[in-house]
Amino acid sequence: MISSLNPTKMLPILMVASLLCISACSAFVIPGEVSYRSGNLSPAFHQTELSMSSSIMESPRQSFEDRMRGMVMGGRKKKAVLEKKNKQLPANMQIVTSLEDYKTVVGGERDRIVVVRFFAPWCKACKAIRPHFYRLASEFTNVLFVEVPVTEANANLHQGLGIPSLPFGHIYAPNGGLVEEVKITRPQFSKFAHKLQ
Repeated sequence: MISSLNPTKMLPILMVASLLCISACSAFVIPGEVSYRSGNLSPAFHQTELSMSSSIMESPRQSFEDRMRGMVMGGRKKKAVLEKKNKQLPANMQIVTSLEDYKTVVGGERDRIVVVRFFAPWCKACKAIRPHFYRLASEFTNVLFVEVPVTEANANLHQGLGIPSLPFGHIYAPNGGLVEEVKITRPQFSKFAHKLQ
């Protein structure tokens, strides 16, 4: 019967069984007793070992999908940090998070040049360029600056506009539409800023 089982189907079962055995053995360390794993250690060590192993067994593990969603979407703490950063925005800067807002803010502007920065909160290059972008916004007060962070809800906006990488920038003329699109990492930022003059 065992020889007829597929080895690839047995591997997960064996792995789970061995993990259960290991965790069961580590959970039953008696305080004050010398175990085969720890040698002659103090009773305090055994108490710590017992409490650590039981807390590991009790805590549920998140799935890979949940951990990745947490990284991308962040938690309430990250939202609070974003709200705090929004309070520090220059007067001529807006953050857009949906396609409708993008159409309203960028498409509806008829009097000023619009500079758009596409970024991701976890992107190191995006974080590095942020202070330069904000400084540019404070220098050019007659230009509207827009930030578009990547979120799960607006991924189609980035894809529809053909954003190849992050951070990326667009410059729109008041009546001319899209004039310039360029990657705005630190080496290219001076060229990007020069195009506004």
